[in-house]
Amino acid sequence: MQTYAFSHGLQIPDALITVTTLALNIPLLSKNQCDYRFIVGLPLLPLLPLLPLLPYL
Repeated sequence: MQTYAFSHGLQIPDALITVTTLALNIPLLSKNQCDYRFIVGLPLLPLLPLLPLLPYL
């Protein structure tokens, strides 16, 4: 994560979310996906198909 901190401005909370997602081998669902797109191997779920479900989550 140190690599991305300097080159992409990755903040500590975003790094913790990323490391947790990678460690648990689960996809990440985020409204702000541009913060994570550059991380190799991080599966991102698109938010748009899930928008109708958000009030129930």
